[in-house]
Amino acid sequence: MEQDPKPLTLSGKNFSLSHLYATPGSYTVTVKVTDNQGAVGTKTAIVTVNNRPPHVNPLSGATINEGSIYAENGSFTDPDSASWSATVDYGDGAAPLPLSLSGKNFSLSHTLQR
Repeated sequence: MEQDPKPLTLSGKNFSLSHLYATPGSYTVTVKVTDNQGAVGTKTAIVTVNNRPPHVNPLSGATINEGSIYAENGSFTDPDSASWSATVDYGDGAAPLPLSLSGKNFSLSHTLQR
């Protein structure tokens, strides 16, 4: 989506650029400087905006007895994606399991055995 060029404030022959990108992707930044005789100088730069990883909110943990169920609700935030998949590894030697999500929320429930 092409946008109209924005004026660039010059301080002598210097300038500063600042722009907030809201979406991951690759963008071409073009700077054009025109002198008082109409000559134009142009330079471009490629800006790559990375997708930020989801942030999983802290889990409280627990102390339980062997054979008991560890259960906890959790959530995460992610400002730049619309769908996710998740797994959980309970750390007891079993393989990671798919984790069902309800929006950005999940519930953990596992019987710990050794």
